[in-house]
Amino acid sequence: MERSRSKRKRADSRTASEIEFSLPREVSKELNISLVEKYVNEYIVARGVVCDVNIHYDNPDNPHVHIQYLTRKLERLENGEVVLGKTKNRELESTKFLYFLRDRCEIEINKVYEEAGLPYRVTAKSFETLGIDQIPKLHIGPAHHMPATELEAKNKEIIAENAKKIYESPEIVFGRISYTKPVFTKEDIAIALSDALMVHLVSKGSDIAKEQEAIRAFGKGLVNEQAGDGNTEQNIVNDAVGTAAGGGAENTDSSQVKETTNNPAIEHLNKEYGEEFLRLYNQLLVSDKIELMDQKDLMGRTLYSLKSRVNLERRYVSA
Repeated sequence: MERSRSKRKRADSRTASEIEFSLPREVSKELNISLVEKYVNEYIVARGVVCDVNIHYDNPDNPHVHIQYLTRKLERLENGEVVLGKTKNRELESTKFLYFLRDRCEIEINKVYEEAGLPYRVTAKSFETLGIDQIPKLHIGPAHHMPATELEAKNKEIIAENAKKIYESPEIVFGRISYTKPVFTKEDIAIALSDALMVHLVSKGSDIAKEQEAIRAFGKGLVNEQAGDGNTEQNIVNDAVGTAAGGGAENTDSSQVKETTNNPAIEHLNKEYGEEFLRLYNQLLVSDKIELMDQKDLMGRTLYSLKSRVNLERRYVSA
């Protein structure tokens, strides 16, 4: 949940508050509409207050909802007219109520994920509370006073700082992944590490801005679980050449390889990226902070979880 904002009729008279939170991108619009209806009816309307709800899908990557609710109940006069009551509902203005709405948001979204059979989860807890050394990005809600260009620039700084932290302490990746996934795969680790490494190289001045999409695709396949021929490092060198040339490893042809290998800047980039990725990725796979799970996912992929989470569940089951 991103914010609570006062709507004032006068400087000293608050009549409504507004909350905003993101909706799951992985489910249908219909499911999200049902989610919002249930949330509003059970946790706000049930208290006898009126809501104005707006669901935004203008950006498919950022579906979200704005819920504005009155902080005073409606009253019916003797003549039948409905007016805004004079008495404020202090509960609706309290920090405790906001925390309540935030916690219910976590619960209801996770129910949707669970019922849809999806592995994702959300949490209302902050990075700091969870012990994850990352800085949250600024969202439109708390930073609505900032110009869009300033907000974008600030978020780029935050992303770069977070990537630098991951580069220096790669196990932070586990916290980032488990923030939304209780269990995860090698591919999840590779993608999270790849994205952070790409941002870090960009922020420190490497000339890869125009190659970001190719590098991201390359990073995803750098250590593919299907690569079982024992030549992983050589495969990485070959894939790097093909990807940076403008296509995936499977689309590499001789002309692309020749063109790329004649470009010293791209060769240097591939070498730097590939070597750093391998070093950090191999370090993560032997970390004592994760535990190999007995079960596999529907695609037969090996699953991991944070050891601290597994130990907590074991204590809960044995209690």
